[in-house]
Amino acid sequence: MPAWVGPPEDVLPGVVALELPLVDTDQQVMWIAAAEAYPAGVTFSVLMCGRRPARDGVESGSGTWRFGVQFSDGRKATVHGVGMFSRNAVSSVAGGVAIPADHRQPPPDGPDLRARGGGGSRSIWRQQYWLWPLPPAGDVLFACEWPDLQIDFSTATISADPILKAASRARPMWPGQEPLA
Repeated sequence: MPAWVGPPEDVLPGVVALELPLVDTDQQVMWIAAAEAYPAGVTFSVLMCGRRPARDGVESGSGTWRFGVQFSDGRKATVHGVGMFSRNAVSSVAGGVAIPADHRQPPPDGPDLRARGGGGSRSIWRQQYWLWPLPPAGDVLFACEWPDLQIDFSTATISADPILKAASRARPMWPGQEPLA
């Protein structure tokens, strides 16, 4: 699997606590607890909690969850929807043209944000993401909104430094050996 499609299966990541609130209202809380950093990218989960169960249909459609990341150099990527409804809105933009997030294609200029596993209930959901490549030094901006749940556009910023330090601690599971496949 190309590095930009997902995390390597034979590397133990460096882990860093982020404890980054994205939304914190009397009805909704959404935050990123931690990140698992690899040499080429990072995984993290967004925890979405509501005081009341969400109605059917909020997982998809025009008013669904929108989530994105912007690097310090201005490059950004976004995803719409949760669970099996997730899709890359724009994995990368080069000269104003969207590059498809298809692993058979050459790698995008980056960044590329992909929804991975997710699960939960109508009140609590955890959605995992893979972000490739690692962010450059500087700030990383996370943005989200969910119109169908009355969650307005919200942003949170962290320094890329803890993620980059965690990536430097990633190590092969079986140094000097070919992975079993």
